[in-house]
Amino acid sequence: MGSPFRFSFARLLTGTLLLTFTEAACGQEAPAFTGRALLVLSDTSMPASGFVDGKLVRSARDRVNAADTLSVLSLPIRPAGKLDENVNIAEVPVSNSVVGPPFQVTASPDGRFAYVLETRGNAPDGVESVPNVFQGLSSESHVTVVDLQDRTAPKIVESVVVAHHTHTIDLSPNGRMLAVNTYEPGRHIVLRRISADGTIGPEATAFGIEVGGRPLRRVGRVQWHPSGNFLALTLPFEDEIRFYRVSESQGQVRLEQWGNAAKTGDFPDQGAFSPDGQYFVTTNLHWGDAPPPNYLNPPPGSLTAVRFDRENARHAVTGTAAASVSPEGIAFSPNGRFIVTAALTRSFMPWSDDRLTAGGALDLLSLDPRTGRMDQIANYPLQGILTEGLAFDASGNFVAVTHFDRYEPRRRRGVVEFWRLVDEGIPRLERTNYELDVVPGPHTLHLIP
Repeated sequence: MGSPFRFSFARLLTGTLLLTFTEAACGQEAPAFTGRALLVLSDTSMPASGFVDGKLVRSARDRVNAADTLSVLSLPIRPAGKLDENVNIAEVPVSNSVVGPPFQVTASPDGRFAYVLETRGNAPDGVESVPNVFQGLSSESHVTVVDLQDRTAPKIVESVVVAHHTHTIDLSPNGRMLAVNTYEPGRHIVLRRISADGTIGPEATAFGIEVGGRPLRRVGRVQWHPSGNFLALTLPFEDEIRFYRVSESQGQVRLEQWGNAAKTGDFPDQGAFSPDGQYFVTTNLHWGDAPPPNYLNPPPGSLTAVRFDRENARHAVTGTAAASVSPEGIAFSPNGRFIVTAALTRSFMPWSDDRLTAGGALDLLSLDPRTGRMDQIANYPLQGILTEGLAFDASGNFVAVTHFDRYEPRRRRGVVEFWRLVDEGIPRLERTNYELDVVPGPHTLHLIP
């Protein structure tokens, strides 16, 4: 298919990157990736192999001279051929961590503010390796608020400690309540109010979960239902999804479990509501039910579709499908008919590890909105390290995916790669052969439609 068409960039004094087209790409057009902005979160410090060997800093050869970063790509990307029209991407230093799933940034409905979760803090001074990165880094978690009114010059508003040992973040559809899930006993779901000026207000409530009389061992993803009245939470070690109704009376916020827990495949760490809220689909990592999870050498993953019953609270599994190894990232097409997952595989192993794979993978699946049946359509091998961040564009015609790094020892770089969804005959994904070089360590994407 030829060499990829890449965006190169020159740094301006304002901190904005001006991207230009630098290489022809087999005659294909650039992806008309639509929306208002694409947010890209990069952790520049820890190499991907730190999940295996505990090394928290890169070697001197591979060291990155940049801070953790939120990159803001202004959309839409215009078609190729107009080489005088450049694409702008702005950067702002925001501390964040790749330790955790690719759901660590969200945005207000009007696109004015971004909220970045730091799941793990920096290592203690002088510490360059730990036995386990999940336990060796600071557990104090911040949420940083970034003003995006001028997307060419984003500004940090504040950074607030919200909890310890956090995992994912999501903002309610009305923009008034921020949900964070944590490992803290008695505080597995934490809700913080959002003030009228976009800043983080007081804690509205903290909700603890017990399973069989014992505290929950691990949380997966927390996500708001499109109605704003419910939350979904995946419970990896319990192999289930639970739903919670959120209500407020006289200023008091209350969470209560809404209906039955839905059983899934093994280790449902991540998931997503369909755009209409009718289904919640988990990515089952198959890391095992007994701690510690086997994320180093698991079998292929799977997905489970659950019909969410907002009226009678009788939730039911409607479909299952196969997926690649460790499918952490998941994104629904805007019409709800297609699902794409981004799988880590074993792409993050150290160079000397025999288990190292050549790259991550994408899976394309269909979901029947009438029956809830789910089918795997195709699998697409990738050539990148720790592939996990995913986002459809506003049109549903294109998909963006992150590569934390590339297999290029002489050049460390992060990549956002663009694919096209073709819904003709047998649906498929096609490479656009366009890539965006970003600050090394991208792991989370979020579209502002």
